[in-house]
Amino acid sequence: MSGRITKAAVIGAGTMGSGIAATIANAGVPVALVDLADFADTAVQRMTKQQPSPLVTKSAARLIETGSLDNGGLELVADADWIVEAIIEDVDVKRDLYRRLEDVRKPASVVTSNTSTIPISELLVGAPETLVPDFAVTHFFNPPRTMRLLELASGAETRPEAVETLARFADVALGKTVVRCKDTPAFIANRLGCFWLSCAIAEAVDRGLTVEEADALLGRPFGIPKTAVFGLMDLIGIGVYVHITASLDRLLPEDDLWHALTHKTELLQRMVDKGLTGRAGGGGFYRLDRSNGSKTLNALDLGSLEYRESSVSLAVPVELRELVEQADRYGECAWAVASKTLAYAAWLVPEVADRVSQVDLAMVLGFGWQHGPFGLVDQLGAGWVASQLAAEGVTVPESLIRAAARGGFYDHSGAEKRELAVDGSLRSVPRPDGVLLLRDVKRRSEPLAANEAGSVWDLGEGVACFEPHTKLNVLDLPSFELIEQTIELVGADFQALILHTEADHFSAGANLKRIHELVVAGAFDEIERFLSAGQRAFELLKRAPFPVVGAPHGLCLGGGCEILLHFFGVPATTETWMGLVEPRVGIVPGWGGCKEMLLRAFARPSAGGPIPPVRQVFELIGAAATSTSADHARELGFLRPDDRVTRNRDRLLADAKAFALELADGYAPPEVVMLRLPGPSGAAALKLDVETCALAGGISEHDRRISAGLTRVITGGDADFVEPVAEHAILVLETAVNLELLATEPTVERIAHMLTTGKPLRN
Repeated sequence: MSGRITKAAVIGAGTMGSGIAATIANAGVPVALVDLADFADTAVQRMTKQQPSPLVTKSAARLIETGSLDNGGLELVADADWIVEAIIEDVDVKRDLYRRLEDVRKPASVVTSNTSTIPISELLVGAPETLVPDFAVTHFFNPPRTMRLLELASGAETRPEAVETLARFADVALGKTVVRCKDTPAFIANRLGCFWLSCAIAEAVDRGLTVEEADALLGRPFGIPKTAVFGLMDLIGIGVYVHITASLDRLLPEDDLWHALTHKTELLQRMVDKGLTGRAGGGGFYRLDRSNGSKTLNALDLGSLEYRESSVSLAVPVELRELVEQADRYGECAWAVASKTLAYAAWLVPEVADRVSQVDLAMVLGFGWQHGPFGLVDQLGAGWVASQLAAEGVTVPESLIRAAARGGFYDHSGAEKRELAVDGSLRSVPRPDGVLLLRDVKRRSEPLAANEAGSVWDLGEGVACFEPHTKLNVLDLPSFELIEQTIELVGADFQALILHTEADHFSAGANLKRIHELVVAGAFDEIERFLSAGQRAFELLKRAPFPVVGAPHGLCLGGGCEILLHFFGVPATTETWMGLVEPRVGIVPGWGGCKEMLLRAFARPSAGGPIPPVRQVFELIGAAATSTSADHARELGFLRPDDRVTRNRDRLLADAKAFALELADGYAPPEVVMLRLPGPSGAAALKLDVETCALAGGISEHDRRISAGLTRVITGGDADFVEPVAEHAILVLETAVNLELLATEPTVERIAHMLTTGKPLRN
C-alpha cells in the first residue's frame, strides 16, 4: 500500500457488505462490489431505492462496480488498495477466499475482515505467508453509513503502516471514529454490549419483570436510548444475537464471567424457533399490531411468548444512584445489571484495550450510551461501587480499586480531561490530530458573551464560535440579541465567526411555542417584531465585515436552514438534513429564506430568465423538501457548490475554523443584489401549477392559501420584472404574508399539532 487508498473492493453484497461499499462510494472513492451470481447488481439496485438510503446521493452509486465471484469478478479487486471481506461467518469459507485473493491482489494491498466473532489468529490459520502482514479486521456497525464506530484490530505481524493508512482513511474519508482493539473475541463493543444485554435479560426474567418494566429501568436512568434492552434486541435481530452469543460461548475461556449469564439464551432460541426474530421479522419482544386499522404496540409475555397490548406505568427515578439504591425488585434488578456490567468492564482492561476511554467510546458510539461503563462508575462513585461489590463478596477488579483510591476513572479538574491508566497514572484522553472539540474549549475557558440562548467562545487564531443552547437550538429574541452582540464583539477583536453546536441537531428553527403563544394572545405587533428581529440578525451576519461560517450537523430546518443560507461558507457533516419546511406549519420562510433561495437560483448559469429560477424555488419550498445528506443539500441548492462536506463529525469544527481563516484573507461582504422577478405574470403561471395539483387532489384548501402567499413573495408582489426588486423588498413580503397566514385558524392548528405531536398536520 502506498499510504493512500484510491480504490477499494468489498467481497460480499449482503446488508453489511453493500453498506460498506456504499459508505466508501459516499467518500468519492471507486469501489468494486463482488458476490456470487448477480447478488452485487441486485444490491446496488436495492440501495438506490432503499429508505433510509446507504448512499448520500443516488449518483454515488456510479462509483460502485459490480462483479460475480463465479464469473471472473475477483479480477475487479486486482488494483484495489483495500479489500474488505464481508461474507458469511464461516471460518473455512473465509480462509478459502483469502487463498484465492492471493492470486489476484496487488502487493501491499490490505485485506480486512468485517467479522466480530472470529479472531484474527483463527482467520489466518493456514493462510499464505504473504497475506499475514497485510491482514487486519475492520469491524463496521450496522448501518455502516450512520454508525460512527469502527473497531480496528490488527494481528501480531500486521504492518503498522497498513494499520495507520486504514485508520486515517476510515477517519477522514469515511467519517468513522476508529477505536483500536486487541485481537480478542468480539473485540470491545459486542463483548461488553452482549454481556450487558444477556445480563439484563437474565435479571429481568429472574425477577418476573415485563419487557416494558425492564426497558424503563435500564434505559433513561443509565443514559441509554429508549430502545434500552428489549427494544435494542429487536433492532439487532434475535437470530443475529443468538449467533454472536454462540461464538462467545465457544471462544471465551471457561473462567470468563460471561458463562454465568448464558443460562437465559434458551428464551431467545425459543423465540427464533417461533419466528419471533425482531423488527426485520415482523416482531420480537415488541411488535406493531395493525389488524384493526390502527397501530397498537404489543409486547411479548416472557413466559407464554404471546403478545399483549403494551402498557407500563412504572415511575423510575432519573438519578441512577437513587434507582440502584431503591429497596425493591426494580432497584435490585437495576443494581444487579449495573454491578455485573461495570465490574465486567473493569476486568476487560487491558485485555481488550489499553485505555478505559476506548471502552467508553466504543459503548457510546456502538450502543448509544450517553456515558460508557467507566463514566457510569464515576457517576455512581468509584469508591461506592467498589465498597458495594466487596460487601456482596464480589472480587473487586484491580482497575476499580485504583479508581476508588484516585476518586474515579476520569479527572475533570484541569484544562484537559484525563483518564486513569493501567499503571495508576493519569493521562490525557487522546484526540486525533486535526480534531477540535468545543467541549475541550469550554473546559479551559470562559465564554466571551452569553445569555439563555447561547454562548460565544474563543477558538484561538482570531476565530470566535457562537454556540446556541436552547432546546433543539430553536431561535428566539434572545438568540437575535446575542447575535447582534456577537457581531460587535467579533468585529472589534476577531477575524471570523463560526456557528456550531455539539448537540445532536444544529437547529429545529423558530421557537414555535413562542409564536403559538403570541398568536393565541393576538399579539401580532410582537409577532412582527419577532420576524423583523430574525431578519435583522441574519442580515447582520451576512453583511458582517468578516466571514461567518456555519458548521452544522443533524437537523437544520426552517429558521435553522435560513440562518445557514446567509453565511459565506458552510462546511457540513454528511448527516446534515436541511430544509425550508415552514409550509408544514402553515407559513412561509420569514427570515430571508425565500430571498436567499431566489438569489441562488438566479445566480446559476442556466437561470434562463425570471420564470425558471422562481419555479425552482417555488417547488423546493412548496414541497418542504428536506435533504437527506449534506451532498443532497448541495444538489437541492441549500449548500453552494463550493461549500464543503466533512465526513467525520469530530473534525467539523477544525475544518470550519480552517475554512473561516481561509476566507478571512482579503474578505469583503457580499454586495446587495437587485432581482428581476416576474411579478403578476409569473404569479399567474405558478397559480396554474397549483390549481392543476389541487384538481388532482394533491393539496388542501389551506395548502393553496400557503402556495398563494409563497407565490406572492417569490414573484416580487405587484412589481413587474421590468423594475428590479431589491433584496429588502422580499423580506417585507415575507413578513406581510406570514402575518396574514398566522391570522388563519388552519395555520394555528398546524402549529399546535406540530408542538403536540412533532408531526405535520394536513388540514
